Amino acid sequence: MRSFLAVDISIEVMKGLEYLIEKFRKLDSNIRWVKAHNIHITLNFFGEIDKEQSFILKQIIEDTSCQFNPFTVQIEGLGAFPSIGKPRVIWCGVVDQSQSLVGINRMIREGIMKNSLSVHLEDREFIPHLTLGRIKRKCSDKIIAYVKRDSKKEFGRFKVDYMTLYKSILTRNGPIYEPVQRFDIGTKE
Repeated sequence: MRSFLAVDISIEVMKGLEYLIEKFRKLDSNIRWVKAHNIHITLNFFGEIDKEQSFILKQIIEDTSCQFNPFTVQIEGLGAFPSIGKPRVIWCGVVDQSQSLVGINRMIREGIMKNSLSVHLEDREFIPHLTLGRIKRKCSDKIIAYVKRDSKKEFGRFKVDYMTLYKSILTRNGPIYEPVQRFDIGTKE
C-alpha cells in the first residue's frame, strides 16, 4: 500500500483554508488545489509498503508516539516551494514551538534506518507545512501577490495529540486517503 504518516488539522483551520482555496481557485485554474478534507501535515511519506514493512513501521510509529507529549501548532503564513519567484507548490506554514513535529520525523527516520526498512525517505530537510496547491505550468501574478501579502497571516492553532498512518489511493479525480491506524501521542497507559 502507498502510505504516509500525518497530523490531521482541526475543523476550524480546515474551514478557513477551504475558504482561502475557493478564493484562489477563482484567481487561477492552472493550479491543482488540494481538497480541504485532504489537507494535513505530512510527517513522513513512505511510498509503497508491504504487510511485513507495515507491521514494523507501525511499531516504530507507536514507539515514537510514546516519546512525545501532546503539543500545539500555529498555522501561519503563506509561501511557495522552491521560491515565490518560481513557485511549484503553494503552502501554508506550520509553527511548532516545541519542535515535536521535527523530532517525530527524525525519530521515525532513525527507526526506519535502524530496522533497515526499504521504504521511501525524503532527501530534503523536513519543513512542516500544509500543501494547498501544486502548480501545473505558470502561477498567476494575482496568486503570487496574495501569497506575498499574507506571508504572516494567522489561520488558527490546534492541539496535536495523535497522528494517523494513511493509505493513499491515487485516482483520476485526485488521491483518496484512508486511515489505517491512529497513534495517540503521549505515554502508554
